[in-house]
Amino acid sequence: MKSESDEKKEKLVIEGNAFYEIDLECVRKKERQKNRQSSRNKIYSDIKNRPRQK
Repeated sequence: MKSESDEKKEKLVIEGNAFYEIDLECVRKKERQKNRQSSRNKIYSDIKNRPRQK
C-alpha cells in the first residue's frame, strides 16, 4: 500500500490553449461520498421494498 506522500496530489490536464490543475484528493473525497450515499440508498431501498410480516 502506498503512503500518502507517495500518492499523486494533483493532475495537470491540457486541452488546446487551456490547462487545468485537478486536486486528486478532492476527487477521491467526492468519490467516497458518492459511494457512501449509494450504499445508503441501497440499504434504504432494500428495507423499503422488503415484504412486511403479518
